[in-house]
Amino acid sequence: MTLYTRIVDFSLLYEVWEIFLFERDKYMIFYFAVAVMIVHREQIMQLNSMEQLLHYLQSITLENYSLLAEAYFHAI
Repeated sequence: MTLYTRIVDFSLLYEVWEIFLFERDKYMIFYFAVAVMIVHREQIMQLNSMEQLLHYLQSITLENYSLLAEAYFHAI
């Protein structure tokens, strides 16, 4: 029930769950996690240490529909 609530804006959670239920792929949750990192690839590649990476990964958010759509595009 709380999957992706930390990184996805509350108004977009319905769409995230709709994606997971529509795709009916048991690996879609994993694909979506990788896609979120692909969306943020440029910022991640600029980090210099593991500590910076962990801090950045904890601060990632998808705050608008276009970022969610881009992540979905990469996940499928």
